[in-house]
Amino acid sequence: MKTLPKIPQLNNPEAEQAVLGSLLLEPTAVEEVADFLKPDDFFGDKNAEIYRACLDLYHAKKPIDLVTLSDHLKANGKLGKVGGVGYLSDLAATVPTASNVKSYAKTVTDYAIRRRIDKAIELAKASIYDPQKDTGQLVVEVENGILEATQRPDTEKLTPESETLAAFLGEVESRKEFNASGRFVGLTTGFSHLDEVTLGLQTGLWVVGARPSLGKTTFIRQLVDQVAMSNPDTPCLLVSYEQSRFELTLKTISRLSRVDSCLIQKGRLSEDNERRVNKAIDRYHTHASAVYIYEGDAKTNVETIKAKARQILKRHNAKRLLVALDFLQLVPPADGVFIKTDKERLDRVCSDLRRLARELDSPIVAVSSLNRPSYKQGGRIKQGGRMDLASFKESGGIEYSADVAVAMEANEDASQALTRERGKPMRVVDLRILKNRNGERAKITFEFDLPLATFTEIDKRELEEDIGIFEE
Repeated sequence: MKTLPKIPQLNNPEAEQAVLGSLLLEPTAVEEVADFLKPDDFFGDKNAEIYRACLDLYHAKKPIDLVTLSDHLKANGKLGKVGGVGYLSDLAATVPTASNVKSYAKTVTDYAIRRRIDKAIELAKASIYDPQKDTGQLVVEVENGILEATQRPDTEKLTPESETLAAFLGEVESRKEFNASGRFVGLTTGFSHLDEVTLGLQTGLWVVGARPSLGKTTFIRQLVDQVAMSNPDTPCLLVSYEQSRFELTLKTISRLSRVDSCLIQKGRLSEDNERRVNKAIDRYHTHASAVYIYEGDAKTNVETIKAKARQILKRHNAKRLLVALDFLQLVPPADGVFIKTDKERLDRVCSDLRRLARELDSPIVAVSSLNRPSYKQGGRIKQGGRMDLASFKESGGIEYSADVAVAMEANEDASQALTRERGKPMRVVDLRILKNRNGERAKITFEFDLPLATFTEIDKRELEEDIGIFEE
């Protein structure tokens, strides 16, 4: 008699125990898996209950260890059901290191998907042999069943609000702490008024638009430098499609040393200027190890940027980073994507960048061009035409995808007066926040010192009272 092959169990108990052991071994390991591994992914009820308790502690911002976990389970009447302190101790001894926790978790989720597929197929079989079942409805049920079974938890969006309330409460408490300490939720930019309006650079896509020669590259370079200096645990990546590393570094050293960039380029430095340049280099060197300039080309698409960003995060063991792009209209579409027009390309790039910002849980700031009809010859804004979202070149994708959209515009009369007063090229620039999903819209005024490649906030910030907060 022929023996039927043994059907393997659709679970991996060793991987489940390795995940839980890693969480007990390394307090921060839960951050590697919390966004995609769910309690229901565990085959055993007791392992699922232990993991659920770990998530409770994580969302409550409490440490995860043998003592806190056993106390939490005991307080909820679950300690005995999961095998007691003895089983928890055994879990902690199952793995020598927590460095592979993400791999263990992926194994657990893979088996969970297989079990869901198996269940969906069994339900489909039962419906297939039911003569009362409408065939059209049957097809819909089977399709939905397979779709739900194969959808990974990290891409699942349809969740009840009850699952987010604990995390939301923790976020509210964190923001209260930030407010009390004078800090911001996002990355500090070094521009006080900008931080006040936006609460710092928060996760999302930021687009900064300006006309040619207004200083948008200088602004984004200074922003990267100040973020690096103000947030020492946060690395920065500047992807430049136009200027070289040398040109961008020149802006930084000129600004920090207060020495005219033309003098540095020409090598015409007095003894005092040379001393200041060397001092600026020494000062910036401390922060420069966390700043990366990548010279982009026609093949540097969003996938390339994603790979570089992840490499930097891993190298610095960082939770987030700042990604800056100069500039948006030069970012090519993903490989293999057929694009008919420039507008379609920019729409796709903006959408991809916004998704990447959320995947990295980091801000992405991109410089953009503005439509030429938005200004007259000489840089003056067209008659009756204050900057708006439609001023951005190929604006459709920017209007939809940008979390924060900013337009820079020159005040020509004030710029001429300031140039005469200072005796060197100066501009007065209004930075107008046209869209801000998470807060106010405002106008912030800057002085732009061209020889020193420096933007300085003027003590002036005007909220746009005529535009509602949080308005789309």
